[in-house]
Amino acid sequence: MKANGWSCCALLLAAITVAYAQASGPAVVIDAAAGWRFDFGPGPAASGFTRVQAGDGYTAARGYGFDLGFPVQCLDRGGADPLTQDFCASKGSFYFSVLAPRGNYMVTVTFGDPAQAAAAVVKGESRRLMLENVRVAAGDTAVLAFTIDCRVPGLAAGGEIGLSETERASLDWDGKLTLEFAGAWPAIAALEIRPADKPMQVFLAGNSTVCDWENETETSWGQMFPNWLGAGAAVANYAKSGLTGGSFISERRLTAILERMRIGDRLLVEFAHNDMKGAIPGALATYRANLGKLLDSARSHGGIPLCVTPTARRSFDAQGKAQNTFTTSEGDYVAAMKVVASARNVPVIDLNAMSSRFIEALGPQGSLAAYFTNDNTHWNDYGAYELSRCVASGLRSADPVLADLLRTPAGFDPTHPDPVAAFALPLSPDVSLRKPAALVAPTSPRPSARPGRISLGNPFAPVSATGRRLPAPPRRKASPTP
Repeated sequence: MKANGWSCCALLLAAITVAYAQASGPAVVIDAAAGWRFDFGPGPAASGFTRVQAGDGYTAARGYGFDLGFPVQCLDRGGADPLTQDFCASKGSFYFSVLAPRGNYMVTVTFGDPAQAAAAVVKGESRRLMLENVRVAAGDTAVLAFTIDCRVPGLAAGGEIGLSETERASLDWDGKLTLEFAGAWPAIAALEIRPADKPMQVFLAGNSTVCDWENETETSWGQMFPNWLGAGAAVANYAKSGLTGGSFISERRLTAILERMRIGDRLLVEFAHNDMKGAIPGALATYRANLGKLLDSARSHGGIPLCVTPTARRSFDAQGKAQNTFTTSEGDYVAAMKVVASARNVPVIDLNAMSSRFIEALGPQGSLAAYFTNDNTHWNDYGAYELSRCVASGLRSADPVLADLLRTPAGFDPTHPDPVAAFALPLSPDVSLRKPAALVAPTSPRPSARPGRISLGNPFAPVSATGRRLPAPPRRKASPTP
């Protein structure tokens, strides 16, 4: 069901309880303010949990269920614990959605199969990477949590932000909170979703190198960045393909951010790719002015802005050095961002420099494996993953407070990136092909995703519920092509 802007969400938030019809049993009363607790599998539900079985597809009346029609199987292994004796899993991706108002949600997932090792990756909404390298031995369980943002186009002031038809048909803006479970055997025993208690919100303002892409294999660092944040922070990505700093403001995306911003929230700003196009006289001055407005507006609402210099395009000189492609007759856009930031004492994450070192390390030919097919600007999963590590590493010096909420190692050296051949992340299916025709934007279908693959994994290992550190995944070769 499509959310009807802010009014729909406000009514849902105000509701004390919402009753949903459950196709496989009696009606279940769910407290929308307290959240949802689901026990997956055909066995008896644990006390306080709602049972979810394979046939429980999402409907607007129910308000939750498996979504988009991907197959799932639910098994009961038997045992003394009703929460962990049964589970649902698949050999590929499957989706689960709840009808959710705009806001931040704490999601807690219990993984495990009493008889078989589990291996999972969790993505949220439009392919945001939330958890990777979840490995659980047979008979063990792992309980892991993250905070995810759910957004809607409606504004409290009335109207909506500017959405493209592709965005309007995407999982990011459909009034539901959707989770994708992928991997070799993503055995999900339980799922708890509840409104988060005022986490730090990390808002993203940017263009196609930052935004959430619906389908493979075009990906941004903004989609991979949630993977590095602990449960105390949520990424709210308002970036959109094709935007300049000015069009981001005129499409009321800044308005949406400021409506939600609390004291201490962050705003990460990356623009330049589109601002410099067209050789329009005065473009650089306009760029500076729009950057200033974004930074000043965040501060005036209690937020803390940070500048992120634009990602490097794949352009090399004869010596194999990355070239600066952000200079026009009016000046250097990377340098301009630094000047605007310095004048306001705003920290800068120099992603342009780090991404340049990254592609130099791969080389003119090797760097093809980091970019979207036949594209020297946009990134694939591998490239976006490495760039998100750059951003997380840059926070160590740019924003120590936010850095304390990261769950990454102490740094990342882009001159020594993860090997391309060792990187493997399960590719998401093309979900637009699964949606009702009326909800799908009139664009050409993207190529079908390749079969799901086990992730190389975070540089941190998850811990099981018993406190035992789970084994690292085996490294195996995967195709370096996007």
